[in-house]
This record gives sequence, structure tokens and C-alpha cells, in this order.
Amino acid sequence: MHIYIRYYLAINLMFFSTELFFFQIQQARNRISFVNIVYIEMLQKAKAIAQMYFIVGGVKPHEGAIVVRDRWGAINVTRMDDTYKWFVVETNYDPWNPPPSSDDRRDPAIRLMEEIGQNQMNPENLYKVLSTSPILNPTTTYTTVVSAKNTSLYHTMVRWDHPNEN
Repeated sequence: MHIYIRYYLAINLMFFSTELFFFQIQQARNRISFVNIVYIEMLQKAKAIAQMYFIVGGVKPHEGAIVVRDRWGAINVTRMDDTYKWFVVETNYDPWNPPPSSDDRRDPAIRLMEEIGQNQMNPENLYKVLSTSPILNPTTTYTTVVSAKNTSLYHTMVRWDHPNEN
């Protein structure tokens, strides 16, 4: 019984911490105009319960970033720049390391994004990229497409249509 209660309290604290963290970000957004730097800085410095990846988008060039962090702060920030001109890709592996050959979703995603191109990219084409094997694989739980510019665009699909495992 003791273990269950501790586990339950830890889960509640985790959800409370996450909700408080996002509440703080929302409050900052309400006080000041959207400044991508502020969001990235908050994601780098706020305390968290576990290691995580944050993918940050923006409405202006070079505002996108991947913030990789542990419980105490940022480990790495990969920003859109001359190397990553109009998109960044995160597939649950540290962006500064090569993906494992057994689960390389990053390179196929980059190839598909470049094939489609920035001028042809839209929510439907992005969803197609995220729905292409091996990017969509049997361990994919859900796919979400959101837009920083068009805040009414928020589409999440729980994935039951996984490719068959060979």
C-alpha cells in the first residue's frame, strides 16, 4: 500500500509540475508579445521531472528549435540556422548524434521534407511525411500537426494504422 501511495503522489506531482510549467509559459505569453527566445530560454531553465525533447516553432524565419534537456536544464539546443533553413526534425534521438541504424527515422524524414520543399509544405503534406514508413512505425502512438502561425490548427491522430512489422 505504501508503494502505491508514493507512486500515486509522484504521478500527481509530475502532472502538477507539467501543468505549472506550461501555465508559466502561457502567463509569459500573455504578458509579452510572442518572442521565441523567451520560450526557448524558459524551456532551457525550468525544472522538470525527466529528460525530454521540446520542439519549438515560430512564425518568423529561424525561430524553430529542438530543446533537449534533463531534469536540471538544457543539454543541447538545435536551432534553425544556415544548416537547418526551414525545418528541424526530432525523432526521439539526440540531434547531435547519428540515429541508430535499427531505427533511422530522421534521415528519411529529412529527405521527404526536402523533396516536398518549403513552398509546397502545408499541414496535409506534413501529415503525409509523418505517416510514411519508417517515420510512422509500429511504436508510433500518435501524430500531431500544429501551427504557431495558425493557432486554430491542432490535429492529433491516435495511430491505429501502423505499417505491418516484418
